[in-house]
Amino acid sequence: MPLRKVLGLRDLVFYGLGVIFGAGIYVQISGTGGDGLRLRQQPGTGSEVMFMGYEAEVFKVMDGPKEQDGYIWWYLTAPYDESRSGWAASNFLTVIELSP
Repeated sequence: MPLRKVLGLRDLVFYGLGVIFGAGIYVQISGTGGDGLRLRQQPGTGSEVMFMGYEAEVFKVMDGPKEQDGYIWWYLTAPYDESRSGWAASNFLTVIELSP
């Protein structure tokens, strides 16, 4: 899907369906069929895998976007464990709202 920068809002990106990603947004891993998602040291499919994120696991977007190897990458950190951090392809991320 083509992406475009949202004018006036730094580091936010709109996707074709109107979904907004950006720093501070919470996302959930989805669409992996239960296989999970590889979170990597750097953006790109050739980068070292740091760990596997679980299907339905929640992360906070900390950085991005970066385009590499045909994917849009976001740097994610688990809100409950900062050691679970890495770059993930947006294809398997869904924006969520957390209840206070």
